[in-house]
Amino acid sequence: MKRKVNVLISLFAAAAMLISQSIKIKATEPSVEKTLLNPYETVQTEVMENGGGFYEDDIQYSPIAGSKILKAENVDFSKGLTGIEVTARTRWGGSEIYVYIDDPKSEPIARILIRAYSFNTVTGIPGINVSGVHDIYFEANNPIDVATWKALPGKTYEGRDVPKIDPYEDNEAEVNFGSSIEESMHKKHTVLAGFTEGDYFLMKDVNFDRGLKGITIEAWSEGDGLIEVRKNSVDGELIGTIEFRESNDGYKPFEGEMTGLEGMQNIVFVGKKGSCNIDRWHADPRTTDRTLPDPGNPISPYGYIEAELDFPRENAEIVEDSWNKVVEIKENGYFSVQKVKFKYGMSSMVIFASSNEPAAVEIRADGIDGDLLGVIKLYNTKGEYEYYSTKAPNTEEMHDLFFVCKVGSCRIDKWMVMSKMMPVPGNEPISIGEEGDDPGKEQPELPEIPDKPEIPEEPENPEIPEEPEQPDIQGDCKLELKYSRDIWGSGYQINFKITNISQEQSSGWTLKIKKKYINVAQSWCVNVEEDGEYYVFTPLSWNSTLAPGQSTEFGIIGSGDASGGLDYSFSDNNN
Repeated sequence: MKRKVNVLISLFAAAAMLISQSIKIKATEPSVEKTLLNPYETVQTEVMENGGGFYEDDIQYSPIAGSKILKAENVDFSKGLTGIEVTARTRWGGSEIYVYIDDPKSEPIARILIRAYSFNTVTGIPGINVSGVHDIYFEANNPIDVATWKALPGKTYEGRDVPKIDPYEDNEAEVNFGSSIEESMHKKHTVLAGFTEGDYFLMKDVNFDRGLKGITIEAWSEGDGLIEVRKNSVDGELIGTIEFRESNDGYKPFEGEMTGLEGMQNIVFVGKKGSCNIDRWHADPRTTDRTLPDPGNPISPYGYIEAELDFPRENAEIVEDSWNKVVEIKENGYFSVQKVKFKYGMSSMVIFASSNEPAAVEIRADGIDGDLLGVIKLYNTKGEYEYYSTKAPNTEEMHDLFFVCKVGSCRIDKWMVMSKMMPVPGNEPISIGEEGDDPGKEQPELPEIPDKPEIPEEPENPEIPEEPEQPDIQGDCKLELKYSRDIWGSGYQINFKITNISQEQSSGWTLKIKKKYINVAQSWCVNVEEDGEYYVFTPLSWNSTLAPGQSTEFGIIGSGDASGGLDYSFSDNNN
């Protein structure tokens, strides 16, 4: 009898549980429509799932890494999605945010590279069109602190409306897959007007089946400026630059040399300097039968020069490398270029090269044993072409150049000279002097360094226009340190100047910079050692002693990003 009672009680309990569960399920059904999130206004990550909880300097942020993913539900992308602005920071190199739509296990629609050590806003461009209501996820490969994000609206196309882009024909700039500015009319042209620093427009699925040699835009401007062309995003790989000039009398073509691209690509036009109205653009195909400069005429080195010009070479040969002809140089081999006219002087040399082993290329003037202009160290790029550069002494008049591979072997596609008037690799230089300066006038002589001995393979440090400098005077230090940076697509150059600001002679100094802020590939006029997490810079024998008011200069070239500040300490040896 007891067992029957227990069974009956169990049955009643089970029935009660089912009734209770059915009531609870019914109670959770939404009685109102879900609230949609507007992504076109700045979204604080604290409102996202797994977000919030951390503060610093009045900034609330959400750290993400590993399995911790930020999620926002019911995001209304009714205005389309052509970019995602994220304000974030990281202390890890190679850190990326992966953005997913609806499923964090799917392929990310965008990858956003985060390189700043302080909170900075960067933009990622999605690889697909997005519209309607979706969930969005943010994941990171390394620890990243994310404060805010915002979606950039843009054009969306469906079915037959999707434009087919033939890059080798004229393409209207307003027919794009997203732009930071609206189209408008100007001089009977439909254009992207007022395209200036920070603006962009995106072209998706551009088929460069015939390669890419250069891109030409038709534009109107009241002054000079520069446009970058990048791959996939506004801060993606730099493909090339286009310089434009004042053209008040009408729309004119402006061409820029590009690195080689093949196949289906996304490209972004990014405003870098000045302002213009862009009407249209087209690409020039890269073929192995392209026209080369006449070897009998003087050569201007300020635009990219193909390495396969018909000049003397030894232990080097022209070879086909997928989309291009290049010069392959064996160890101790060289190729030469005759009658190079340095009309604008020289501050550095850039090559576009690849190597399957560590290699070193010397650039010499007027012979394989002539004056050394610089040494470029190459790393094993596994056949991929990359830009390399070296600091070079100011060079004028006309010279023959010799590219000598002293260590290993390499392939060089093209090369160019950077002058004092060129901010980034491109075509003809842009003057960054005072308005009205004549870029063809003779450059001023470099200041002489007293009693400087001959130092092999130590190129002289030429003057470079400096950005605003940062004084650092510590306590009773007799010396003042200033530095300026010259940043290009894949690297940077930092120039340092030390001045004795006291009334007494100074002998010796020490500069320590944390390695996480710089990567020293080359240096000149300074000793460089490594001490734990620091690079330690000390003077050479000839520039260690400074009289009152006297200065010395040195510099480094590195790869990666150096747009943030430098964490350093500086002291003289007299205290």
